[in-house]
Formats: sequence, C-alpha cells, structure tokens
Amino acid sequence: RMIVFGGLDSAGAPLADVWELSLSGPPTWTQLTLSGAPPARRYHSAIYDPRRDRMLVFGGSTQTGATFGDVWSLWLSPTPRWEQLVAHGGGTGLPRFSHTALYDSHRDRMVVFGGGLPASNDIWELSFADTIWTLVRPTGATPAPRLGHAAVYDGAADRMVVIGGETLNQPLNDTWELALSGTPRWSPIAGTGTPPGPRAYLTAVSDSVNHRAVLFGGFPNVGDPTW
Repeated sequence: RMIVFGGLDSAGAPLADVWELSLSGPPTWTQLTLSGAPPARRYHSAIYDPRRDRMLVFGGSTQTGATFGDVWSLWLSPTPRWEQLVAHGGGTGLPRFSHTALYDSHRDRMVVFGGGLPASNDIWELSFADTIWTLVRPTGATPAPRLGHAAVYDGAADRMVVIGGETLNQPLNDTWELALSGTPRWSPIAGTGTPPGPRAYLTAVSDSVNHRAVLFGGFPNVGDPTW
C-alpha cells in the first residue's frame, strides 16, 4: 500500500488526515482510523522505517509560516497510532520545511537535507538506536542551499542523490550525490543525455530493480515558498 499524510487544503491550511491506497487488486482509497493526537503539517517529510513498521514525520510548517523541528511516529501495527518521538541533540538549527528525508537502511537512521527559509544545505542524521540528532559534516564541494528539491536513497551504491529544488527563487536542475560510507562526501553528478529542466517541488522515487531515480512534475517558475 501507499500511505499519504497531511499537506494543505485549498485555503492553505495544514491537514492531519491519513489515507492508504491499496496496491493489491483494484486500487482503493481508505482513510485510516488512528489513536493519538495527529500533528497537522504541510511541507513536511515522511519516511518508512521497515524495522519497526512505522512512518516517521519530521518538520513542516503552519499556515502562518511557523516551522517545526519535531518528529512523530505513526505506528502501523498492531493498531495504527500517533506518538511523538522524543529526540535529543540538534540545538536550534533543525526546524525546517520543504526539506528531504530518507531512511538509511545500512545505519538504521533518518538523513535530512536542506529546506527552510532561508534555504539551507546542512545535513542531519537521527539515529534510531539512541534517538539522537547529529550534524553530518561531509567533505567535498557543497551543493547550493535549497528547498523544494528531491532526494532518493541508493542502497546499492550507499549514497543519497539530490536533484533540483530552488535557491533565492531560482529553480535548479543540478544533481548531487552524498557518499554515505566512510567519511561522507559530496560530489556533483554530471550525467549524460539531456537533463530535466530546472524545477522545484518535484517528486522522485528510487527504482532499485533498474538502479535509477524516476522524477515527476515540479514547478519551473518558483516564487515565495511560504504560500
């Protein structure tokens, strides 16, 4: 199944509902009935933690532009329920929106990159073993600060791949990789062929069978990301 949480309604207000789309048989939408108080969010991130069968929601913003740096667990079994995860470390630099987050299965952690206003290019990890936030300090050239980008986890190559986004209201179409093994290191990816045009607020998924990232949509012209 696919699980969808939050976002914003037609008036720009954040939502707190959770829906599932069944992927076996005829696709069917169903709203989940959950226990616990849900966090209403927009421009947040969400990852799936397969070891604990939960979805983790991080950050996001309110309709007035206030940002969050908290983490929420949506436990999917045995009974779906919301629970705030109490994480440590991170200081005051963590609240953000329009960032990306992914699950690093080799190290059982969540990796967060970029986002915020003004846009950032810092990297944080949340270790699930001790629920401690740690600032990651990679070597190599650094991608420009950005928000509204896409990122996928390439488990076969043990890296995070970042694509597009915007900085200073300018859409981007550059691609970067962050090697996660050993000392983390940033490297630009030039690639061959014609790349997608500059865009922000795109989506991307990792196709592990064919070892590729698949992109969809986005905005070629971007403005104030707080709307």
